[in-house]
Amino acid sequence: MILAGLGIEVPSKASQHAPCPGCGGRDRFRFDDLDGSGSFICSQGSGGAPLAGDGFDLVKHVRGCDDSTALRMVREALGLGVRPANDNTAKAARDEVRRRMQQEENQRLQLPGAVDVLPPAMSHEEMLDYLVWIASGEQVAHVNDVTMFLTWREFRSLTSASVTFNGDERKKPTPTAVLWQQDQQRKTVMTRTFHPGAGIFCRDPDGRSAINTWRPLVRRPAKAGPELFLEHVAYLFPDEAEREKFLDWLAHLEQRPGELPHYGWLHIAANTGTGRNWLASVLARVWRGYVAPNVDLPALLDSPFNGQLAGRVLAIVDEVQEAAGDNPYRHTNKLRSLVNAEYRDVNPKYGRQHREHNACRWLVFSNHLNALPIDDHDRRWRIIHHTAQPRPIQDYGRLYCALSDPEFINAVAIYLAERDISAFNPGERPPMNAAKLAVVGAAKTMTQKNADQLAAHWPADVITTTDIAGLLSDGAEERFTPAMRRAMEEVGALSIERTIKVDGKARRCWIIRNPQKWLASDGATIATEVRRARGHASFTTAQDVLADACAEKDTGPI
Repeated sequence: MILAGLGIEVPSKASQHAPCPGCGGRDRFRFDDLDGSGSFICSQGSGGAPLAGDGFDLVKHVRGCDDSTALRMVREALGLGVRPANDNTAKAARDEVRRRMQQEENQRLQLPGAVDVLPPAMSHEEMLDYLVWIASGEQVAHVNDVTMFLTWREFRSLTSASVTFNGDERKKPTPTAVLWQQDQQRKTVMTRTFHPGAGIFCRDPDGRSAINTWRPLVRRPAKAGPELFLEHVAYLFPDEAEREKFLDWLAHLEQRPGELPHYGWLHIAANTGTGRNWLASVLARVWRGYVAPNVDLPALLDSPFNGQLAGRVLAIVDEVQEAAGDNPYRHTNKLRSLVNAEYRDVNPKYGRQHREHNACRWLVFSNHLNALPIDDHDRRWRIIHHTAQPRPIQDYGRLYCALSDPEFINAVAIYLAERDISAFNPGERPPMNAAKLAVVGAAKTMTQKNADQLAAHWPADVITTTDIAGLLSDGAEERFTPAMRRAMEEVGALSIERTIKVDGKARRCWIIRNPQKWLASDGATIATEVRRARGHASFTTAQDVLADACAEKDTGPI
């Protein structure tokens, strides 16, 4: 895609030799494109000496330019615009381009490999053996192709060359598709679904008969070792206990793909260039065809379409800062349902809706503490905060070379398949560790932080909404807003349904502490408790009252 955007033509097949686009056809040129890197070999590209490299090097060779110019051209082809201010070296920009290319390759790997083209002519017997009638939507599926779902009209057009004569060639033949549709021996289900671990035919979440788009992945005896993988996981997850949990979580996916853990992982790195994209690339290859790489989480949450999650056991988010902005909790409920809902209603942009068993785990990467809107009561995310510097550059060279070795990828899969997960609890509630506390704090708005302080330090058990509004807005608001109501509910405060007359005025009040006591109290008693916060200084502002209360708690009695 990048080379085509730059007007550089390359052979479509890896084994095909062609004139080099940079040497004017005077040599032999082969475009391998290993792992989407744009790799090539030119027999006499540099003063008669063979030249080899990746797509970036090919751009320099064809255009006769230096690193900086090639970077600018590739960035423009990718739509990245001018180089960001923090990319102050050619290496940083080059790494960014390669990362983008690797992400595109991870996406391509999820597409079907060898294409089994449905023959234009099928016999009646072949249709009975391989085709499935889906009653919902009058669709036709193929048991050996989990991506083929045709409407009845499309299938008839596709197989229009398949006809059957009824013994008399003078009569018009009958389309074989029609005979198959009318045959009592045809395979018939009500719908389609995705249910990892189940057979080709199963039940959807509503109990209806369905054809399953899951097929077990083929593993073979390992001829290599997973040491590079384990070494890099140890670097990214330096805490041994958390590292073992992460490996168990991955092994659980391999061994029990249909059993969804109750939590996903959020990995926050203080530094870029740590190699998390390499980890994502390994996992995209281990469960090839069943991974949703490069998920744009904000776009997914904003969109009514979720087809990219259909038939996936792992979704990977490369970067997110969803808890930023004025309304970080706008997608909270939708995000929760993505992580551990029992089923998912798949609504593709093109195609028919259906219901799947939700088996999609989430692995989210970010460089920001406010990556996700996580609150104090969260039980859906296990969080790591990685602060180490990137590894030596030669380490990453070894890692990325291993990506193109199928034996290494198979070794990782075998390691996960054979790992003991008897102690793994998929329903475990993730701990509120230091990393999670930092994320919770970063995700909170100023209104929520002020509510925390109010709940901890306000000197009375009951407070008016007027005082709440002033405290939560730092004196900027007198109106009690829905955001303030949410913040008070989050700290455990309760609203008193009736109005309370305080100093001659009817007030709405909230109970901060001891709800049973104050819900059973009369209005006069509650009003006395409200006034207790100010003592005899009735004209003191709520901000001053809270500041004095905080100061007293910090210093204590003299």
